[in-house]
Amino acid sequence: MSLRLSCLIGIAVMFSGITLSILLAPWFSFYDNALSDLGHSTKSVVAPIFNFNLICGGTMLLVYGLSTLRHKYLFTGYIVSLASFFLILVGAFDEVYGLLHFAVSAVFFILMGLASITYSIESGVKLGYIAFVAGILGWLLFWLKVYRMGIAVPELVSAVAVSTWILYDFVKTR
Repeated sequence: MSLRLSCLIGIAVMFSGITLSILLAPWFSFYDNALSDLGHSTKSVVAPIFNFNLICGGTMLLVYGLSTLRHKYLFTGYIVSLASFFLILVGAFDEVYGLLHFAVSAVFFILMGLASITYSIESGVKLGYIAFVAGILGWLLFWLKVYRMGIAVPELVSAVAVSTWILYDFVKTR
């Protein structure tokens, strides 16, 4: 397997794990929950699926960042790798860990925003800027209570936005 494919595998594993966990958790609501509620090891029967997929997806994206992305865009590659490490920590330190879970989750989202900006600077592709703005808007609208939804919505908006430029770069450099 080419290490370059770890990009596709990582994103596919992460989003399929999130989707499967949502489908298997009838109590989950985009109006009331965070995605991490799916990974709460004492309250969610889908926690093993959710957390395992975050850890596996994060590991694959870490491999991609270090093996492929950093050779094209040095700083972006290292920031994506660090963010991926924090995604692994989100899966390892679920909501049972309280403040630790919040901290590693916040660092993950901040690093992915930073990676988006850095990608646009290093590559000259504006898609990273667009992903950053989409993610920030998702969070701002949530915090300002412009819409009534759970925190899962800005989490998902951010993850999809960042995945868009990562996949774009993967396809662009075939």
